[in-house]
Amino acid sequence: MTASTVRQENLLFCQHFTAVRIYTGTQVFSLAERLSSLYIAALSTLRFDGAFTPLFSAFSLEPICCMEIGEANGLITTKMKVEDV
Repeated sequence: MTASTVRQENLLFCQHFTAVRIYTGTQVFSLAERLSSLYIAALSTLRFDGAFTPLFSAFSLEPICCMEIGEANGLITTKMKVEDV
């Protein structure tokens, strides 16, 4: 992945954030595999002056409870198998 590709993906992700009404200062949680899209999501969240919090599926569904405590505004996921969660 080149720097140019990262920049383009970042801009697209920021446009998507705006489309789903995620704005500056939001708290975005992530329950996703470690793919390039996860890093793009993190960079895009930081670009929006937001807080990016990765949740790890290795701990089953327990980390999802942290979303309520952290007053999450958004959740980023990928398609995962049920066995992975």
